[in-house]
Amino acid sequence: MGLKIKILNLLEKKDLTAKQISVELRTDLGCTRVYIWRLKKQRLIESYKTIEGKELIYKIKKTSSEKSPEIKEMVIFLNNFFKNNVKYLAKNKEIYDFIIQNELKFKLIEKLISNE
Repeated sequence: MGLKIKILNLLEKKDLTAKQISVELRTDLGCTRVYIWRLKKQRLIESYKTIEGKELIYKIKKTSSEKSPEIKEMVIFLNNFFKNNVKYLAKNKEIYDFIIQNELKFKLIEKLISNE
């Protein structure tokens, strides 16, 4: 399991600082901060400051599907459509290239949907 997924799994349970994440996962703090930055850039996590304002605390960013059951239903529908029609869709070079380029996003969608 990749470090990104481990961080996401950890933050699903509780909000933590970068140092706490690093200690929990037994990883280098610098490496952990790089992955946190990437997750923030992908808008999968967000941060807020402590009352003292000394450290950032990271938490899972609520997805649109958590905010709206209708959107979640639509995402599930589209995910199932792609899964059930991938052989047909892959025959088109442009669609195939799109699927390959966005493979990580499709895997994240699958993970979000399966965590009901």
